[in-house]
Amino acid sequence: MTLRVSQLENIQQKSNENNLQETEKKSLFKIIATMAYDGYGYDPTKNSDTHKEISEAATKLLGENIHTDTVRKWLKQAIDRYPKTLLKTE
Repeated sequence: MTLRVSQLENIQQKSNENNLQETEKKSLFKIIATMAYDGYGYDPTKNSDTHKEISEAATKLLGENIHTDTVRKWLKQAIDRYPKTLLKTE
């Protein structure tokens, strides 16, 4: 029984280590939103292929494929958390 509890605690600890903490997630969303707005001129009120552009850039620059659906999912979460209405303009 003690061995099983110990094993479960190890599994839980590894699971926690693999999950992003809320502050880390918030920081990633800030980075994604900033890059989308500033780097790609993303406007969520218009139809856009920004998710495709980011996916293609990852392949071209990093040699790594990121499926456009994955980019779209994370971009949407970032933009939902940091909508364009929150942007500061000079």
